[in-house]
Amino acid sequence: MEWVVQQDGGQTIEDGTAELTARHPEHEALIRAFYARWPEMVAGVLEEGVALVDRLDAAGVPLFGLTNWSAETFLYAWERFDVLRKFREIVVSGRVGLVKPDPQIFALMRAEIERHLPGIQPGEPVFIDDSLKNAEAATALGWHGVHYTGALDTETKLRALNLPI
Repeated sequence: MEWVVQQDGGQTIEDGTAELTARHPEHEALIRAFYARWPEMVAGVLEEGVALVDRLDAAGVPLFGLTNWSAETFLYAWERFDVLRKFREIVVSGRVGLVKPDPQIFALMRAEIERHLPGIQPGEPVFIDDSLKNAEAATALGWHGVHYTGALDTETKLRALNLPI
């Protein structure tokens, strides 16, 4: 995972692959296969999650994305998963050189939100993430961090925050 996070943080796949194959030449074929065959690992979207995004969007909730993702592989998802276009902005870690849970990437996201929603109050943003560590980081910054463990549980948490869903 540490190796993948390097690419998520902005290292090129080519450089990351070269570094890892230099350290583990006996596994070069497997290392190269990771990104060469990466699209095979992306099974698609979580339909219940997409349905939740659709309901939030239909209710007029402004949607923003913050993702740990390689800049190079994010394009694959952008081209294939229409749900991503429902977000006003998506901060991609591989593009900005920071990864969650670093507070600096949340600051970049906050700036994007404020650009679209001037005057948003510090305690208003709700951040949903499947990583508890990332949800806790958002909470520590004054956001409402919601750990995504499934759409139904997340919807219940969003209702408790009085989101129109």
